[in-house]
This record gives sequence, structure tokens and C-alpha cells, in this order.
Amino acid sequence: MSPLFLIPLVYLASILQIGLARHWQIAGAGPDLLALVAVVWTMKSTSWHALAAAASIGLACDMNSTGPLGVGMALYAVIAYGVIWWRRQVRLDRLPAQIAVVWTGVTVISISEFVANRCLGQSIPPLPIAIERTAIVGLYTAMVAVPIVLVLGWRRQRHDPAIIASAS
Repeated sequence: MSPLFLIPLVYLASILQIGLARHWQIAGAGPDLLALVAVVWTMKSTSWHALAAAASIGLACDMNSTGPLGVGMALYAVIAYGVIWWRRQVRLDRLPAQIAVVWTGVTVISISEFVANRCLGQSIPPLPIAIERTAIVGLYTAMVAVPIVLVLGWRRQRHDPAIIASAS
């Protein structure tokens, strides 16, 4: 995917996340679209530039939040490194594996943000509510990721000559 496509994609995810947050929440938690973009971009990218892209998305997340600048950037970079490592260990060609990566990545980002906010002394919800919201954010974002990952897989199949030749 082209890095120039990342800029409007992050902008669109930010606008959707801010503008529709109240309307699509379940139990006070909604999908984390910026985390979704970061994890999917890292998972689909073939180079280490995905790490810089994920850190940039984390910076955009920092600018959308009331927390200190740089925390999200660091968290997204660490999670992107984990996704890159995971991608090298396991083949992520199938939908269940890709959804597992999205769910794990977004859930870890959500938990890490909670822990960082707790360590920085910011106001956070009680632990049971935070755990419930973290689980909902991870599952909800994974559900939103299913059609996105399917479309990206179909697009890859249509443009990859090796896949087309093996299907004939």
C-alpha cells in the first residue's frame, strides 16, 4: 500500500472516531479505528517502514487524546514491532489469523494505554470497568476489521499474478 494513502486514511479514521464515538459505543466503549489502521497497515506492509507508519498513527492518536504527547506513539511503535515479529513467525494469509492479530494488537494497545494512564496519574475508571472496556474495544474493533481484511485480501488476490497462475 502506498504511504501517501496513509495520510487520508488516518485523517478519516480520526474524524470517524471522534465524530461517531457517542453513537456506536457499547457499554461506554467503541472500536479504536486508529489502532485498527495501525495494526492492519503493519500486518499488510512488507517493510520495516510500517514501524514508522504505526508510530505516526500513534502520534495522531496522542493529538486526539488529552494524555501526554508521545505515549501513544511509543505504544503503537512497540505493538507494530510485535506485529512485525508475529508476521515473520506465522503466516498471516488466512482471515482467522489476521483477525487474531487485529484483536490481540488492539487489545494490547488498549491495556497499555490504561496502564500508562494509571502510571501517569491521570483519571481512569475503576479496574473492573477498565477491563470490561478493554475487552469490548478489542472485540468490537476485530468485528469492524473483518470486512476490511476481507476486501484487502480480495484486492491482493486480484493483483497477485502468482495467485492467479496457481488458481488456473
